[in-house]
Amino acid sequence: MQNDTQQAASESVANDSAERAKPSTARRVGQISLAIINPFSDLAVIYRTGIKPIGTKLQILRTQFERHQSPKESLTWAQAVACTGQSVEQLQSGFRRLRRIWWLLMVGISPVAIFLLLNIFYTASSLPMQTVLRAIAVDAALVTLVMLSVAKVMNNDYRLWQLTTRRVSLDEKGTFQDYAAEQRIWRQVVSPFTAY
Repeated sequence: MQNDTQQAASESVANDSAERAKPSTARRVGQISLAIINPFSDLAVIYRTGIKPIGTKLQILRTQFERHQSPKESLTWAQAVACTGQSVEQLQSGFRRLRRIWWLLMVGISPVAIFLLLNIFYTASSLPMQTVLRAIAVDAALVTLVMLSVAKVMNNDYRLWQLTTRRVSLDEKGTFQDYAAEQRIWRQVVSPFTAY
């Protein structure tokens, strides 16, 4: 009998706590309607739990990067070439070889990316959405690879210009801004042959 009394008491306590934990129907309807009418509370939660911590971590990374950044010494052309341990001819042939590889990659992938993009525009309405999204993802990857190869071709042209003109430092006017001011960089990028 005593066990029955204890069991009944524990069941009533469990029922009371379950009733307290479960909100009433009216309260639940009110919360849902408030969430529909006022979505800003959800945005605040997203901001507090997602965006704000990412911003804080990026700020910490930025301060650590600035703290560890040491001032670079400015080298002359002769010092820069001597630091590589290679002759000027070896450096030039290496940059020309790299430029040729990246240029061929750029020229080979660009038409494929353009053709795929045109096909996506032409057939997007008749294809399933999943197929269209996959095609867009592939085209984005191809365009990214083309942009990378353009940057690499431009970088190799710049290095070849530095080797030819024997200017690498700010004092010698060998910066990329000087290169861009003196040369037609986009014409050099699309040209199969380097001017240097």
